[in-house]
Amino acid sequence: MSNFDVCEVECAQMNDHKTEKIDFLIMLLSTDWFLEFWPLIGIGVPKPKKSQLQLGCRPIVTQIHTVSGSEVKDRIDISHTPERLLETRNQFLTLLASCDLDEPTRIAVLSGLQRKRYSKTQVIVFEDITKLLVENYFDDVEPKLDPLIKQAVAEAWKYTQSLASEEPFSPFDEVDLNHLNLESDTPWDRYIRSLTPDIPDNLANWIYGDVTTVPALECSWCLVGENVKAYQKKELLDWYLATATNTTGAQMNLPFLSVCVQPVPS
Repeated sequence: MSNFDVCEVECAQMNDHKTEKIDFLIMLLSTDWFLEFWPLIGIGVPKPKKSQLQLGCRPIVTQIHTVSGSEVKDRIDISHTPERLLETRNQFLTLLASCDLDEPTRIAVLSGLQRKRYSKTQVIVFEDITKLLVENYFDDVEPKLDPLIKQAVAEAWKYTQSLASEEPFSPFDEVDLNHLNLESDTPWDRYIRSLTPDIPDNLANWIYGDVTTVPALECSWCLVGENVKAYQKKELLDWYLATATNTTGAQMNLPFLSVCVQPVPS
């Protein structure tokens, strides 16, 4: 059974409260105000497919809010039955399949509102490697990384550090999600706020409440994942593994350009 199959089984076994997160995830990914910030919750989708996924979420939101052929504007009035939630999840899985995302990226998207756990040891090693890469330390060291990929990593790392340079990574001093949620004036974002009229910044609150931010390393990798092609991503991952082995003298597992949603050893 693949990791994606396991993830589907786990999603199907969630209780009603957790399963209902799929509604909020689809609503969140459909918005304009959050489009730039998917990497903060561990989602790194290539930009053309990112737009496809965002726009594909919108008909699902509309379907959620259609009851007996009529549109309802408040989540209180939608169906909360297990059958409807399962149908919504299946629609979302179909959308992910249509976007032709690789398996780790699909898992990352599905896990967008889950609490993340990482191996501290691995994060430290790969963060140190990233810092040295940005500082040109590996320019004359084998294996060499394609300069275009290195540039993408450097730009992503510097942007991530501009959000928050201290550990643990907490970018919300610079990124006020509630403000972004409430102030966006696009027609779609106004519509999304109208679905939770008593708490118009409900989507931002979900992110804060579940502590769904990721380490700076993961955020930066997700940003890279938006801007490189599939073969470049594979080259980057292979380079990280080889460099980590050469640096530490030990074989290491790479967290990949996606989230680790299960506890991992430190």
